[in-house]
Order: sequence, then C-alpha cells, then structure tokens
Amino acid sequence: MKHILLSGAAVLAIAIPTSFAAASVLDAAIGNTVSVSIDNAETRYYLNDNGSAALATSAGGADVGTWKEVDGKLCLSWQSSNEATCATLPTESVGVGQSFTFVDSEGVERSATLLEGKVPF
Repeated sequence: MKHILLSGAAVLAIAIPTSFAAASVLDAAIGNTVSVSIDNAETRYYLNDNGSAALATSAGGADVGTWKEVDGKLCLSWQSSNEATCATLPTESVGVGQSFTFVDSEGVERSATLLEGKVPF
C-alpha cells in the first residue's frame, strides 16, 4: 500500500505545472502573461508553446502573431507590422509573480512582470 501512495504522489508532483518554479524568462513566459507598462499604458503578451503569440493593450488594442528565439533574443512578428522586433532577455530565472528587466528592440531597458496563465484585461 505504501508503494501505491508514493507512486501516486510522484505522478501528482509531475502533473503540477512548472510555471510556479523559477525558469528562464522565455520558458516561464510560455503559457503565462508578460505585462509591460510604459507611460501608464499596459501591454500584455501571451506566448503559446506552438510559436503563436497574442497581445492586448489597456487602451483596447490587440494583435496576433508569432514568436521565436533568435540568438538569445525573443523576436515577435505581428500581423499589424511588416518586420519583427526582438528583445534581449535576461539570463536570470524568473517565476510567476516576479518582475524582470529586458532590453527592447530600440535598446531601452524595460521592466515586465510575469502573471500566471492568460490574463485578459
């Protein structure tokens, strides 16, 4: 009987989502929401594990597109834009509820917060 309980606990431990644990920023972002606020306007990014992406803004805007990692940078292509933008991600680990800094495509350091799951406005 002890073996069955231990086996069940091991299966449960494997089934718990890893989004709560610290992981690389990109790994932690997939399946969760990355919130970036600039000049009192918030944009929320959502990356799917299949390479698709979505964004929504606090002003009511939205877009869909794709993402990929290129030379340690997160590159996003949106339907509304003709070219990809790439952000340099930090190397430290991040977990849900934590903030981190990154460098955007214009070379400006920005702050972002990782929110659990897909968080709509």
